[in-house]
Amino acid sequence: MDTVTAFAQHRQEFGTPIATATIDANRTLAVTATYLLSEEGRKASLLAGGDGRAVQELTVQVPTNRLPLVSVDANGVARQRLRPRYEMNGEQQVVRIDAPTYDSPPEIEDLFREAARNHQLERAFETDRRSVKARRHEADRERRTQLANAFLNDPAQRALVHPPPTSKRCYLATERVSRRSLVSSRVSRATRTTSMRAFRSRPTGLTVGTSTL
Repeated sequence: MDTVTAFAQHRQEFGTPIATATIDANRTLAVTATYLLSEEGRKASLLAGGDGRAVQELTVQVPTNRLPLVSVDANGVARQRLRPRYEMNGEQQVVRIDAPTYDSPPEIEDLFREAARNHQLERAFETDRRSVKARRHEADRERRTQLANAFLNDPAQRALVHPPPTSKRCYLATERVSRRSLVSSRVSRATRTTSMRAFRSRPTGLTVGTSTL
């Protein structure tokens, strides 16, 4: 910290401006809020002098202390975190749908509450999705390793000749619907050994290709 402070003071002595990341707490950001109206909501919108459209967009001024409820895309468009919408289903799982739907035009504070709730559920949704993906990957890794071990323990087994085996991958016949399974040397030590054995035991004169499933 002392080194950074001394450097900043040195820069100031020579009159060089120093950029700061301080955000004025009194400033607001113009943000687009998007939500849906049901048929009842569209009727209520028309009665209130609105356009009665199913998709509603309006500009909301968001203070800096609520910026976590805002997302900004690569084009610099700021939107309130309303879409996609995340909610808990009957099995207590977070699911993703299009956007919140209202039976009457919501108040601005209702949109802020919805964005805050949506932001929390979005983080839970992403965490669950990463967990499911990791479990699926581990299960697939274990299945391929088991296939490789079975192949290594049975000298009579041979890899499929098409696609041709290489030193890094081969295909084995399985009980699955596809009737074949890719065994890659990147999965485990057993699969590396399997790929090498399949490559060395391929029929003489077989051309080694690069096709995959």
